Amino acid sequence: MAWSRRMLLGTAAAVLALAQSGVAVAITDTSAAQASTAATAKVPGWRVVATAGSKAHPGLMEAVAAVSPADAYAFGALTSKASPDAYTSIIRHWNGRSWGAVVVPAGVTAALSGFPSTVATGSSASNVWAFTGAGAWIRFNGKHWSHGELPIEKPDDDGDITAAVAISPDDVWAVGADNTNVVLHYNGRSWTQQLMPAKLADPAYFQGIVALSPKSVWVTGDLDALTGSVIPGALHWNGRGWASVALKSPDPLINATADGHGGVWAV
Repeated sequence: MAWSRRMLLGTAAAVLALAQSGVAVAITDTSAAQASTAATAKVPGWRVVATAGSKAHPGLMEAVAAVSPADAYAFGALTSKASPDAYTSIIRHWNGRSWGAVVVPAGVTAALSGFPSTVATGSSASNVWAFTGAGAWIRFNGKHWSHGELPIEKPDDDGDITAAVAISPDDVWAVGADNTNVVLHYNGRSWTQQLMPAKLADPAYFQGIVALSPKSVWVTGDLDALTGSVIPGALHWNGRGWASVALKSPDPLINATADGHGGVWAV
């Protein structure tokens, strides 16, 4: 996986918050087992609000999903000096006051298999998802955690789920790469791989996805490697099918997000 090649700098995985109103919380959780009380900051800006890990167990937070000001999840992993290639996945939850450790069933722990959840998304307190670099998904429905496998080949070091977006409990999208790139959809019952039109069947790399509505979903990345060249562009879902949109961009678009007014920003 791409994340495993990074150097784990520092001693702790961290969660940052941006305080626009001049109030932020600062939490330290070096034991990775308890949440401390929140403290008020006088100056607005980015601040470390939670950490997990130690010198003996350095960590890395990979993904975060927030469905309200008082409901967010952060996903990551810890390692150790004794076994630098062995990872212990961690999940933290924000309840509006503090970050606390999340205890999940043994089956979900096994599904994580020591891999961090590299992508997370959610549409409500009863629809939170995370995806691992090993091709597994975990979900919180507001009461219980569940898990499963995505219908893709096991990714190698250069491929995994790169982005996901949850519109509703029965409308979730994810994009990524196995040996070929994939668009996946969850309809409330199961995950299925979406068929692309023939001319879009061999893209170079899918990197981002954003949903404006159930009938307007955009995928960004390298869209056409059939000619032997990489062509920056985007795919658009209109509720019935996919279309390719060429873009005048010097490089592929890595990520995208809705602007809140019916438009999309991409980088």
